[in-house]
Amino acid sequence: FHQAWQLMLLHTCARHALACPAYVLMPDHVHLLWIGLSDSGSDQRPAIASLRRHLRPYLSPADWQRQPHDHVLDESERERGALQGVAHYIFENPVRAGLAAHWESYEHTGCCIPGYPEFDVRSGDYWERFWRYHNYRIAKGET
Repeated sequence: FHQAWQLMLLHTCARHALACPAYVLMPDHVHLLWIGLSDSGSDQRPAIASLRRHLRPYLSPADWQRQPHDHVLDESERERGALQGVAHYIFENPVRAGLAAHWESYEHTGCCIPGYPEFDVRSGDYWERFWRYHNYRIAKGET
């Protein structure tokens, strides 16, 4: 499922001008963090609908949470340090659930930065590289 997830997440992010700096696949749900790359083309609602539709063949409804919980970050949560704190909270979910001793050892953790498959959330320079990419995309006004 993780491979199908990565592929569908990549297509969703590319189509809806999003990056996913953090995700964790849990046994019955997913935690993900999206950030827009365009003022005009980034919208979470159609993106999540598209992702759900394309993942449906890979999921058994009995195995997946029915009701999602969405939280749109407020302005203060979108600042660099705060966003990284939200990502770290997401990464720690398998530890809190008893699925891993350390978040880095949980294999169903990652990110999706369209065009950059080498980005690795476990890398020491991940956040520096992520913010450089994000700022570049925003400055260019790419969609």
